[in-house]
Amino acid sequence: MYTASNIVEGEDPAPLAEGMNYVRFEGTVGAWGWMVLRDGRISVPQEVVSDLTSYDLRFEMNTSSAYPISSAARFVLGDYVWEPAVNGVPINTYGKWMTARIPVTSTDGDGHQLIPDGTSSESQLPFKIIFSPSSEQVFDVSFCNFRFVKR
Repeated sequence: MYTASNIVEGEDPAPLAEGMNYVRFEGTVGAWGWMVLRDGRISVPQEVVSDLTSYDLRFEMNTSSAYPISSAARFVLGDYVWEPAVNGVPINTYGKWMTARIPVTSTDGDGHQLIPDGTSSESQLPFKIIFSPSSEQVFDVSFCNFRFVKR
């Protein structure tokens, strides 16, 4: 985690808000490689599991202008594979924080739903952030403020 107290000018992005933590990965991952940024579990609030179709997973992301997220980028969130630039248009936030939004009922190419139907608010859902591009890719991306938001 990076905090405002250890930001080095010109190297790390400034936090979204003063004192706010974020996670950053800066490095290369080979084709079909597997780089785990986070591996843990989350609780999904009762109001979300009771009405999955009304909620998004939202978070902020920040890419360096030199390394946009290409169409080869794949992020594994739990069992769900998120391919944010699958349409062929790279995602570049040019060093600014921007909000990403994924409906929790989204399914990936293998049929995995971001938050599976039948998830209980009492269960601990696996939540991982894994970089696994389909071809070698250099990353410089930061994430923060993961949350569930009603649409």
